[in-house]
Amino acid sequence: MDPSNVRYEDFVFTEVDVFPDIIYGKNKTQGGELQELKMDIYLPKGDSLVSRPLLIFAPGGGFVEEDRKELEELARFYAHSGYVVSTMSYRVLDIERTSTNLMQAILEASHDMKAAIRFFTKDAATTNSYGIDSNRIFIGGYSAGAFTALHCAYVNDDSEVLAMGGETLLNYINDHGGLDGDSGNEGYPTKVIGVISISGALIQADFMDEGDPVLYSIHGTEDDVVPIGEGESDGSGVITQGPNLIHPLANKLNIANAIDPIEGGDHGAILQDWPKYPANARDFIFKNLK
Repeated sequence: MDPSNVRYEDFVFTEVDVFPDIIYGKNKTQGGELQELKMDIYLPKGDSLVSRPLLIFAPGGGFVEEDRKELEELARFYAHSGYVVSTMSYRVLDIERTSTNLMQAILEASHDMKAAIRFFTKDAATTNSYGIDSNRIFIGGYSAGAFTALHCAYVNDDSEVLAMGGETLLNYINDHGGLDGDSGNEGYPTKVIGVISISGALIQADFMDEGDPVLYSIHGTEDDVVPIGEGESDGSGVITQGPNLIHPLANKLNIANAIDPIEGGDHGAILQDWPKYPANARDFIFKNLK
């Protein structure tokens, strides 16, 4: 442990403990297969605190594939600063992707993320095995994982589900646990204080409401997979609204926010100057811990 550095703002811990393949829930895919939902948990080695901020990250993959292991370096970066970090898997499409079932997949992944949040809030209220502060949780992700976190945080009522996919989608969601979902750990809180979006977008920026969680976005200005403004995402036929539309609305709503545009950057731009952009996000997280 480096006593000259500031916990949560700098690297403080030299080593990280990893707990892989922790089952946090289960649910059926759209193809009807029952899937165990797993996460890897990263803890600062030798830390004596038992009430630490939690960061939950989801990987990308267009909702047709995902690999939480791709986020290991990101998770270690934050765990070295004293955070508890989880990288989570979620259900992806095991049937042909269409614009209709993509909307379902986004909200199902959000259901899974809420189950992951509840896994930790349940633990904090019972055995406290992971030493998290349930009042200081950030969620985030890359690409489809960022879509997951954004919709988990900002889709909070039926009207927003209707805007995504009409009565068909609303009926589907209501048949699968409603807005909270039924992927596990029911009855525990899912409140988060912030979102870290890496190359992500919302179906509609105006899903964000006054009092919603704070937001930090990292996004390449030349991203042709998920546009930084408005446009079709990932050849899906679905029009999305990215940070250039979300953050001005956050300003109007007095929601603390910041955007880190990577000039000329593509969909994977966060990697082009590692770890500058995760460090910038860490500064934002630190300033917004409550």
